[in-house]
Formats: sequence, C-alpha cells, structure tokens
Amino acid sequence: MLGTRGFPPTTTMVEVLVTDHHLLIPRFVLTAMSDTLRKIPALAIDVEITATRQDRLGTRQGGGGSPREKVYPLPFDEAGSEAKWILHNVLTTWVRHVCEYRQSEFIPVGYTHWRRYIGPMREHERVVPPGYNADTPACLAKWLDAHLISLAMTEGCEEAPHEIKDAYEQAFACTDRPPRERFAAVTDSKIERAKRQRLNQAGIVALAVELGGDWKGLNKKRFETLLAASMIQPVPGPWRQDWPALYVVGEVFDAHEKYPSRKRNREKMSA
Repeated sequence: MLGTRGFPPTTTMVEVLVTDHHLLIPRFVLTAMSDTLRKIPALAIDVEITATRQDRLGTRQGGGGSPREKVYPLPFDEAGSEAKWILHNVLTTWVRHVCEYRQSEFIPVGYTHWRRYIGPMREHERVVPPGYNADTPACLAKWLDAHLISLAMTEGCEEAPHEIKDAYEQAFACTDRPPRERFAAVTDSKIERAKRQRLNQAGIVALAVELGGDWKGLNKKRFETLLAASMIQPVPGPWRQDWPALYVVGEVFDAHEKYPSRKRNREKMSA
C-alpha cells in the first residue's frame, strides 16, 4: 500500500484524504513506480558487484599450462560505475525535490530522529544509529517508495517515473551482459574516474597493479600497513556481514604516495 511517511499507521488516513485530483502522477503509474523502487535495493548490490568487477575474479587461460584458475581481476567497470552514479543521482534528486518543496527533513525509513536528537522518545520512535549510511540507492529508494503520495503531490514531479525507470533499466542492463575483458586504454580521465570509486582491498590492489606508475608497490602488505597506520579508513557502512569493507580509491592512492616506506625511499635515493 502506498503511503506518505515511513510508518504504516498513517497510510490508511492518507488514502482516505487524498483523491486522484490531488495527484500529478496517476495512481497506476505510482503502482508501477513502487514496483521498480522495491527492486532497487537488490539491484544496487548487483550493480556494486559489476562496478567493482567482483563478478569475474578469475578466468581460465587456454593453450595449456597449469589447470588451476588464474586470476586477472580488473576491479573497475566503466559502464557499471556510470550506471551506479546515474541511479544514485536520480534517486537523490527526487528525494531532495520532495524535501525542499515540503520543507521537510530526510530521515531513513524505519527511523524517526537523527542521532543528534536529545530527549525522551516514544515506544515506536527510533534514532538513526551511528555510522549509518543513508546515502545509498537502497535507502533512497525505500524512502521514495514510502513517500510516493508526497512525491505525486509535489509540483514538477511528472518526470520522476520516467527518470527512475530509465536509471533502473540502465543499471539492470549493465548487470545482465557479458563482462568485458579489460580497459581498451588507460587514460587520465579514466584514472580520475577510477579514483572516485569505492573498492574493496583486493580491488584496489589489483587496480594499482593494472595502472602501475606511481602506484607500483601498492600490494596487500602495503595496504595493510597504511590501514594499521590509520592513513586510510573504510567508507561508513552499513554492510552485510559477508560484504568486504570499501575504500575510496583516490584516498588510498594518495596515502600510498605520501606515507613513507623503506622501498620507496630507496627508489628515490637511487634515482
């Protein structure tokens, strides 16, 4: 059932008070839009896997040799990363549109107050826990699904169903295709885009090997050294229990260049 808030008790009252004359988006379109939004949390996981190339961590080499699986990961997929950005941007745009028009504060579905709230709470009220990452496609999609009536009553909302559907279809398309083998060529623009991505430890190490240059030597041991020295830290979750921590690639690369190591010092002295 479509509601205007994150809590079911208000839904029945809204359905009684709101008629089709109040809506700028037809109800049958809202129903289809709700179906799309409810698919996004699961799709977002698939897109993340595609964007970070965790969908292919091993390929079998032909022409003889060892029968064991050989791993040649390329942990950054251009199409997947772009689709992830578009999906996030579209959802953020419409959440912000509703909040700004109605002068309301965005709070994740299932919670009633941000952590800064101080004071007694009622039994049904909940505070957003520390470290909770509300800026995700899954969280944004859940919020829009819970506030569809509010969206449909907001001026300028007519394009929302089309934009959300297009973003969903583009994201789905990038997860439902044979993965490409490698970058056609490494360019400065691709490096800059790669630095903005969020990858796990294995993905960042593999990308450093692929790019070489200033990031040569950023192996697993070096990564763990930077982590132990508090030079890098993972992006706030929440993550699933079996989901590896993610890091901003550019932050890790910068820390690798700035934080001294014996090997890098020897290379500078010999140069």
